[in-house]
Amino acid sequence: LQADSLPYGADLAPLHAELFLHPDRHLDVKAQVAGQQLVAAASLDLTTTRFDTLRLSAHRLNLARWSPGLGGVIAGTWQGQGPVNGRITTAAGLRLDSLQWADWRLSAPLYLTARSDGGRLDLAAKSEGADLSLWADADSVHLAGDLTGLRIQRHVDSSGPVTLGDPTRDEPETSPDTRPDTEPDSSDSLFIRGKVRAAAPWQALRSPAAWLDIVSAA
Repeated sequence: LQADSLPYGADLAPLHAELFLHPDRHLDVKAQVAGQQLVAAASLDLTTTRFDTLRLSAHRLNLARWSPGLGGVIAGTWQGQGPVNGRITTAAGLRLDSLQWADWRLSAPLYLTARSDGGRLDLAAKSEGADLSLWADADSVHLAGDLTGLRIQRHVDSSGPVTLGDPTRDEPETSPDTRPDTEPDSSDSLFIRGKVRAAAPWQALRSPAAWLDIVSAA
């Protein structure tokens, strides 16, 4: 299967997918988009309707290809196994560099780890000046962490969009972190400090309890 475009505005094409049905009723699926920057693989036992293998890997995927309002590069792996109609056990580890939304950019890499098992999700996010944990089950969600100086920069770049090159060629990739210091650039910064504590049932997520002290600096 091949496609030259994808729905919802994502610029992740081309899509290439392969499906192979084994005589023992195992279905293997492999797919890749964005020139192998995002690769998925699954092995499904059709007799027991169970995923023997689920794996999604990002290889320095440029987030701007997913949505024009985003920026940065993501790398990592998500994998899992379990019944199709039940609770799949999963684990993930991701790194995001130069994460940007609109004109605001996180100044340091963001590391995410996640695990789901038995209906519970545990998620941890760490960066320079931030250490956050989230856990959730079928009834409620909890968030806790410390912000000791998370720096967010307002970034204005007049050099044009970032290009990461062709991953199939042996040429160096470029990202916002590797541009010369002489490029025209201006930025303001926000330093976020405080403690985050939030807990609520899913029905009450519109009004969680949390506290933050935000300090701005030029």
